[in-house]
Amino acid sequence: MEKIQCLYVENRFQRVNKSLQQRVKVFIKVENICFDKAVEVLWSGDDGVWHVAPARFDSSFDGGAEYWQLSLLFIESKVDSISLPGTIRFGVRF
Repeated sequence: MEKIQCLYVENRFQRVNKSLQQRVKVFIKVENICFDKAVEVLWSGDDGVWHVAPARFDSSFDGGAEYWQLSLLFIESKVDSISLPGTIRFGVRF
């Protein structure tokens, strides 16, 4: 088994009421090499600035693997000049 496998990625845009939202989801399978670990997703949007977001533990799988997930929600605000990340580039580390 590979130590890290990205199983699912979603980058969805939707309009809720009058605001545009972007939801990013990442589902990851990692080898359970130790109890005390942190799984992180490094990501950047159209602006090219990289961010680090912690994934959260989801469940264990027989054979020494664990599932982790990350869910991010961005809401566009014209009042506060907040734009959505757009196209997402990412990496996973633990």
